[in-house]
Amino acid sequence: ATPRTPAHLAAAPLMRRIYRTADAVVTYGDHVSAYVKRRGARRVHVAPQSVDNAFWSEPSEEPPADEFTALFVGRDAPEKGLATLRAAWDGQGRLEVVTGGRERAELRNFYARAHVLVVPSLRTGSFREPWGLVVNEAMNQRTAIIASDEVGAAAGGLVRHGRNGLVVPAGDPAALAAALGRVAGDLPLCARLGLHGVRDVRAFNHAAWADGFAAALRSAGLDRDPLVAWPDA
Repeated sequence: ATPRTPAHLAAAPLMRRIYRTADAVVTYGDHVSAYVKRRGARRVHVAPQSVDNAFWSEPSEEPPADEFTALFVGRDAPEKGLATLRAAWDGQGRLEVVTGGRERAELRNFYARAHVLVVPSLRTGSFREPWGLVVNEAMNQRTAIIASDEVGAAAGGLVRHGRNGLVVPAGDPAALAAALGRVAGDLPLCARLGLHGVRDVRAFNHAAWADGFAAALRSAGLDRDPLVAWPDA
């Protein structure tokens, strides 16, 4: 779904026309592909959301924390769900909150220290969490994920409940507290989730992103245009 601001509602008929008439549509996840297909899009291709996996998977300068540590990385805005996380937190271990700008290497250290990254985003009238690239970044450091069901990375298939993370209802402090208690009380489970995550995120890479766009252009016949220069993916 899209946000329901006046601008989004006014643009909806135009967007449906664009979906129906486009020679190809590229989305960043299967959930978005399903959305545009319901609105008439054809030749829909996925260019998966990706980060620089090589950088984010480099060994951290700091070892994992001895004490169970949950991490939040994002803006301190209502739609990011930080208030829900704080309401759910029972003091079992340590909660680290990173809301300001950080150097990438420093942020990578935060991921490496944490046992779990919490992405508790909420749905509002003006915001849907499109993806949450912090998930990709953290998975590269074998960090387990707890995400709300409003997070695009969960809807789009990267975060899989019980495999590389836990998915909870958005805006539900009790459900989030239960998920936190589950991983805090079972660190071997937390480690397994993180291990699966570092394997699963490898498919969400820049080459796969480029391949998605290349496939879309081929399906529209643009690969025969001599003006199209293909990057070496």
